[in-house]
Amino acid sequence: MSSKTFNRGFTLVETIIFILVLSVGAAGIMTLYQNVLSRGADPLLRHKGLVLAQDLMDEILSKRWDEHTPNGGGGLDACDGGAKDGRNDSGSSGNSVNCDPAGDDDDASTIGLDAGESSAAARQNWNDLDDYDGLVEDNQNGATNDDFKDPQGNPVAEVGSFRRRVLVTYVMIAAGDGSSGSPYSFAIAGDGRGTQDPDSNCGSGSPRTNFKQVVVTVTTPNNEEIRLVSIKGNF
Repeated sequence: MSSKTFNRGFTLVETIIFILVLSVGAAGIMTLYQNVLSRGADPLLRHKGLVLAQDLMDEILSKRWDEHTPNGGGGLDACDGGAKDGRNDSGSSGNSVNCDPAGDDDDASTIGLDAGESSAAARQNWNDLDDYDGLVEDNQNGATNDDFKDPQGNPVAEVGSFRRRVLVTYVMIAAGDGSSGSPYSFAIAGDGRGTQDPDSNCGSGSPRTNFKQVVVTVTTPNNEEIRLVSIKGNF
């Protein structure tokens, strides 16, 4: 009696099913791999964007609170219009001298560049932080006139396709929710009236307070936004 050994391979149907399963799995792996490669630079771009934002914020905060702020800060009326802010007078708020002897209630300047200042000039000539309001540096639009520059007006090399802009506004102190983590908050000044700041003596329609908010926003090449916010007081 003889025995026969049968060597059975894959059928055509089994082979086709195997190829289909392998193809689907390989496609999923390649898609995941491609996503990892395409997003692998994101942390580096975010870090660079944060550095660019912090660099400009440090430059802005190194300037005076206002064009007319004396050395050491203070001594300015934040009011605008026909009312006198008496907080800087002799005997007011503990002042031993009159910081505003001229009685000028309109010392603090409006937001933006002041008379004699130019947006085309080097930033080293800007003397107060709200001169930076509206600054836009854009390496994404293909133009060169608004590329990133240092305070002296020199182009900054190897920035990459980033965009940087600045917004400066007067803000007022607003009550928080009363919790230990939120005793107060800041709100855009609006008409400039408030029970804490700006002074209620400022009269109606004044947008000026003793606090300015600086917002620096950097847009990365992946269109992610990195935003830094600082509040500086007239002290």
